[in-house]
Amino acid sequence: MRHGLLQGSYIPDRPQRELRELVRYRRSLLGERAREVQRIQKVLEGANIKLGSVATDILGASGRAMLEAIVNGIDHPETLATMAKGRLKKKHEIASRRGANRAAVAVGHSILVRAYHILKTGKPYRELGANYFDQRRKNAIVNNMVKRLNSLGFKVTIEAA
Repeated sequence: MRHGLLQGSYIPDRPQRELRELVRYRRSLLGERAREVQRIQKVLEGANIKLGSVATDILGASGRAMLEAIVNGIDHPETLATMAKGRLKKKHEIASRRGANRAAVAVGHSILVRAYHILKTGKPYRELGANYFDQRRKNAIVNNMVKRLNSLGFKVTIEAA
């Protein structure tokens, strides 16, 4: 170093060292959380409960609600399915009509369409409500239900409420 042949080591100042330490600690906490989620998922799969195939994040809002119900003794699949929230609920509804793979694609498509419109218009996302599309297609839905009931052998008369 005295003759300029070797460069000195870079030693960051105190705030940068503390920031690096916090980042490393955060990374280790995230790793521990991921390991705990994997342990929970392994225990559930050992009990033949495939929650990970239904909910992407088993410790998300829907996953936690379903886990709490399982702990409380509820094991009926339809009852557990009603506890789905947000995107999982929408995916479950679509999956019942189209199948699981098509439901995943449909949910992804709806997210992309929303993102496109947000970027195009520059306006924030506004939820239209759970029955928005039902209200737009009200007549078509009524006609489909009448046809379906007729095909099952029922005679249907429609009256406005």
